[in-house]
Amino acid sequence: MMYIYLKYYLRHFLFYGYNVLIFFLIIKFLGSYTVTLKEVIVVISIATTATLATASLHILSVMSGHNAKLEEGLKVSQRRCIEVALESHEAFNESLDYLQTAQECTIQEADLANGKIEARSASYGEIVTLVFRNKSPKLTSIEIRSRPLWGNLLAMDNGNNYRNVEEIAKHLSGVSYRGLSPSRGRADQWLTF
Repeated sequence: MMYIYLKYYLRHFLFYGYNVLIFFLIIKFLGSYTVTLKEVIVVISIATTATLATASLHILSVMSGHNAKLEEGLKVSQRRCIEVALESHEAFNESLDYLQTAQECTIQEADLANGKIEARSASYGEIVTLVFRNKSPKLTSIEIRSRPLWGNLLAMDNGNNYRNVEEIAKHLSGVSYRGLSPSRGRADQWLTF
């Protein structure tokens, strides 16, 4: 567990350190301003304080989520693959409806022919992508991805992408489970991670 914390704090420190370095290089190339050792120490202190504060808040936010696995939850981009006992068009329509109503997403692309939905979430603007693949007439594989709007430039997302993926997977698995009948398959076939 300590390794996870150390790795995460180091990543944050490198992120802020990189930004501080870029800032000083810009000032240096402007040529009209010289940097003193005192200013360097102050800026490094600010970067360290910002690292400890933001990384700690992010870790606490991820840990407060239901069933959040810390190392998975700290990743900014999230991905899950599930299988549902629905035909691909049923899974597609159910996903589209769920994203628009429960998740309050803005749909960017909904292509049934290619089996892809891309949406932007209402919370912090994460991009949620669902890709559907037919495995058999009554079994569909769904890849669920959620990533920040601005790529991985941000070092944290407060677990929003983790929650997006988990909530969508839970909902679709529940729909699949409710839709099962003895002729459609066994209950232990409806979800795999």
